[in-house]
Amino acid sequence: SYFTVERSSDGIRFDSLARINTLAPGGNSGIKLDYSAFDLTPLSGTSFYRLKQTDLDGHTKYSDIVSVTLTQHIPVAVYPNPSHGTVYVSGLPTDGSAVKIGWYDLSGRLLSQQLALPQGGMLTLNTYFGNGDYILRLTAADGSSTTRTVIIMK
Repeated sequence: SYFTVERSSDGIRFDSLARINTLAPGGNSGIKLDYSAFDLTPLSGTSFYRLKQTDLDGHTKYSDIVSVTLTQHIPVAVYPNPSHGTVYVSGLPTDGSAVKIGWYDLSGRLLSQQLALPQGGMLTLNTYFGNGDYILRLTAADGSSTTRTVIIMK
């Protein structure tokens, strides 16, 4: 009759994520049918998914559980750009870990470096550089890094 995609954060308690009606006329098909569903609000970290098949007579059967790990689902944004000196960064980790901030000139020379703790995944950075193009490198505790070019126009 239909399939239900279920998601769990712990692999034990599952919630319904999507219902997909059968494409087979009368519920049975002699050919392979492909179905798909998307998790439009994925959880950060590891999620567990399973498929529940509901037959025309109401009987149900579950698939094996599969896990998916999402390390970061929000892209890092740096704004405004160009900036008058204050730069906001969003999309950073919210796990309480510090982020290493490095400012470089276009030749790659390190101009400034510090550690900062994002609040709610955000940082406010005040620069004291003159007008020009600079490279901002953000490095998370897990070693992943994001690099953006920032234009300062005071």
